Amino acid sequence: MYGRKNWNEKSFKMRKFVIADIHGCHRALMQCFQRSKFNYTKDLLIVLGDVVDRGPDTSKCIEELMQVQHLVYVCGNHDICALAWLRDGWVSDEWLSEGGDTTIASYKKCPKLIVLHRHFFDIAKYYYVDDNRMFIHGGFSLDTPIENQNPYDFLQNRTLRKIAFKNATSRIRLSKYREVFVGHYSTTSKNIDKPIKLCEVWFMNQGSGYPNGRLTIMNIDTHRYWQSDTMDAIYPIKKGEI
Repeated sequence: MYGRKNWNEKSFKMRKFVIADIHGCHRALMQCFQRSKFNYTKDLLIVLGDVVDRGPDTSKCIEELMQVQHLVYVCGNHDICALAWLRDGWVSDEWLSEGGDTTIASYKKCPKLIVLHRHFFDIAKYYYVDDNRMFIHGGFSLDTPIENQNPYDFLQNRTLRKIAFKNATSRIRLSKYREVFVGHYSTTSKNIDKPIKLCEVWFMNQGSGYPNGRLTIMNIDTHRYWQSDTMDAIYPIKKGEI
């Protein structure tokens, strides 16, 4: 069902949404779906990576996304680590300290999902372009053609973010794309809990997985967005959850 390739968006009015860095927070994901009235069979959802880690419900989040008929999944840096565990049982202390322990814990009650969910990431892209709009987890270099860049740099590249913030008050265009949607970098580090646009770059990570963070879903054509409550409002604050 998920990621079906043979769909024709011209056959009906398709709304297109983007969401970033879900980080295992299924309750927040459901609030975003409900508040935006997301349609699992008619709407397109572009996920900017990092569905895993930190929150308690990684396995439930992946199960939910697999119900979306028109799904584009862009890989995140946390996804790479989680996929290594799903496929080979690989674990590192660094990954565990960054929330990998909650991903592992989310499969204890449903270990059979491990095999199914490792195939979920087979549909993942390093970036996605729609109507000259770029969707990517971390970023990309501005002085090298995208096809010549190392795909793993797309997961954590912060150059675009730094340049966008440096030129925040200007109207200059940084890239050839009319809009760029990124996750990875949380706007809450700037005490901003809403998506922000600097130059042509939209920052879509509002800190899901952290107590004061929110999850955001946006209609990419209208730029209207809906958010979850803060994580500490929808999850009990105790070790192993948020």
